[in-house]
Amino acid sequence: MHFGVQYLALKSSVLNGGYQLIWFALARKATWLAVSKK
Repeated sequence: MHFGVQYLALKSSVLNGGYQLIWFALARKATWLAVSKK
């Protein structure tokens, strides 16, 4: 049981990190597009 809880916590933290990377990449791309349009 304890191992399952640890696994779920690890999985959720990895997913959160992945979402942060995706949002960071999207923000950088949006910024680059805005700058390149000037």
